[in-house]
Amino acid sequence: MHCIDHHCSQEDSETAWRAFFQEIDQTLEHTNEIPEVIRGLLLAVWDCCEDKAKEKKIPDFVAIELDPKAGVDRKELERVQENRRIRKLISELSAPELEYRIRAAEDLSQRGMAAKIAAPNLIGMLENRNQTLEARQAAAQAMGKLGIGADRLLSLLTDPTDEDSYADLVK
Repeated sequence: MHCIDHHCSQEDSETAWRAFFQEIDQTLEHTNEIPEVIRGLLLAVWDCCEDKAKEKKIPDFVAIELDPKAGVDRKELERVQENRRIRKLISELSAPELEYRIRAAEDLSQRGMAAKIAAPNLIGMLENRNQTLEARQAAAQAMGKLGIGADRLLSLLTDPTDEDSYADLVK
C-alpha cells in the first residue's frame, strides 16, 4: 500500500509509476528469471492496485504493466474467480432463506456454460418436495436457461404415478 500511496500522491502520478516500472525493468534485466522477492513485491502491488484502483485513481496502464511482470494471467484469474462465484451460488441453493435460494438459482442461470456444474444441485432443488413452489420454479427456469436437465424435468412433468403435479413449475 505504501508503494501505491507514494506513487498516487505524486504531482505527476503517471510519471512516478513509469519510473517505478523502469526501475523494475532495470532490475529484471540483470537477472535471467524474475527473482521471487521482486515477483512477491509485484504481486503485492498488483493485489493492492486491484483492491484500490478506483479509490486511488491508479492509471490504467499500471495493471497492464504489472500483469506480465508479476506473472498474472488475467484470463486464468477471471476463470478462477467465476468458478469461485459459481461454487458460492451452488452452496446458496441450500441456504435456509428462501430468497437466497431463489436468487442463487436466478444468478446461476445467467452464468452460462461454467454454471452447468450446478445441474445436480438444481435438479435436487427441483425434485425436493420440501422446497416452496417459487424455489422449485426458479430451479426449473435456471435449468432451462442453462440447457440442462431437460430429460429429468420432462420425466417429472409426465410421470403418471406422481400424485403431485409438476405442471405449476413450468408456468
